[in-house]
Amino acid sequence: MLNLFAVCGIPFNVADNVEFDDFMLRWIPGAVVPDRRALAGSVLTGAVQKIEEATAAKVAGKFATGQSDGWRNIAKTDVITSMMSVDREVYPLVTHNMKGKPKTGEEHLNIIEADMETMRSTYHVHPVAWVTDDGPDGKCARRLLREKYAWLVTLVCWGHQAQLLAGDYLTFPVYSSTVAEALDIVRWFNNHSSALELFHQAQLWTTPERTRPLALILPATTRWTTHFQSAFRLCLLEPAMRACVLRNRDRLLEIAEKSQTDNSKATAWKVIKSVEDDEFWKRLGRVEAHLKPIAIATNILQTPHTRLDHVLATLANLYRIYSSNTVEPDGSGMEQEQFLLAMYFNPYTRGYCFNREFISGADLFDMAIRAFKRFFGCDPDPDFTAALLAYSQGKEEFSDARMMLESHQKLAEARDITPDVAQIWKLIDRSNDPYEICCGRNGLAKLAIRILSITANSADVERLFSLFGLIHTKRRNRLYTTTVHNTAVVRMSRLREHAEAGRLPTRRLKRKL
Repeated sequence: MLNLFAVCGIPFNVADNVEFDDFMLRWIPGAVVPDRRALAGSVLTGAVQKIEEATAAKVAGKFATGQSDGWRNIAKTDVITSMMSVDREVYPLVTHNMKGKPKTGEEHLNIIEADMETMRSTYHVHPVAWVTDDGPDGKCARRLLREKYAWLVTLVCWGHQAQLLAGDYLTFPVYSSTVAEALDIVRWFNNHSSALELFHQAQLWTTPERTRPLALILPATTRWTTHFQSAFRLCLLEPAMRACVLRNRDRLLEIAEKSQTDNSKATAWKVIKSVEDDEFWKRLGRVEAHLKPIAIATNILQTPHTRLDHVLATLANLYRIYSSNTVEPDGSGMEQEQFLLAMYFNPYTRGYCFNREFISGADLFDMAIRAFKRFFGCDPDPDFTAALLAYSQGKEEFSDARMMLESHQKLAEARDITPDVAQIWKLIDRSNDPYEICCGRNGLAKLAIRILSITANSADVERLFSLFGLIHTKRRNRLYTTTVHNTAVVRMSRLREHAEAGRLPTRRLKRKL
């Protein structure tokens, strides 16, 4: 019953509803129905304990990336939630109630340290990195982590950074004015039902193969690609919009006059002139073309399994497209070498993608040796350097054939995913202990696994906050923070089980980039 309530979003007080009792008596006579206090209390706590035990059995002995972010719930209570990413899967850790506590980097550091201990003691994983957004407390916490734990990779969330790229782009006056003009059109039609109906008719008239009209999209700050989607949709519907204004100019002005708002007719005239302006559509087309690479990059960088080499390749592609002076926001240089090593340890790219005028093979070897000393606290043996040389040349156990790159590629294509390069390295790891420090030849595999196990964003915490919002609603605003967190844990666990069993329905693809 708890699984039913958690996954379907049913409030716990339904268990005390008379109608629910009648339903249970009729269809499941004799069933014991716990009251809402037991359901949200001991039953929920027991279920979460079982989930934690099952998760620990699944992830024990592996590397994990920690993620944390803050949120304010419907009850105006600030919380900080932590999650861990292990083998492309994310698991909630703890949601901390910050009521009465300072939102400082020092407090965030204390929370991270406690959560890292939870990762070790409860789930028996080894944290190798921690990701936060670039807010004041997150930035300070990362700095303190770097000072205290040299072996821990600290990263800014690259999902957030990609969103900020679009925000920076829209600060340019020529582009921001075009977007503002486009949003005025979207708002005006969406706010006038009669005008919107005329626009829908124009869509069906200009595009006979379309069975139903498309909606105009208004960007939402919590949806990171909607500025592009809004511009793309309006450009797509340009013929219908022009036809609507051309055929119904007087009717649109009459609709505006009936509005009770001030300057309604002037606003309508402004919208009509924008639609009729050829230069506006050319400018909007340029904005849409400029935002598309950023939207694609955002989709790449916000996935649950974004690796460091994904980030580097995505930034390099943006650099190629925009030919800007820099591709790296301030502050990210702290871990620059780990991004380069992640690309290097991807056996499908190795060092082939680097310009040797700027990054030579010797430079990569030095980076790898420095990373080994940092993460493992000792110097590598000469055999480690020999392994680096063999890997860079694709020889011996590091050849494409011995690493079975073609087989992994075909298997990934059959599953419609990308190859798990960390798993490729795990297969050539000759140590029985995943945490063993190997200073010799096998140390290369240990280092590669550690770096390629890092997830470079905290976007899953944002998704968890969205789930919290579905659980902690205005009508359920008295739920405890722990109850909300535990309900989300049960829901995520059950949905993961359904997905592994192939029972979840195939959803319509929303991202078409």
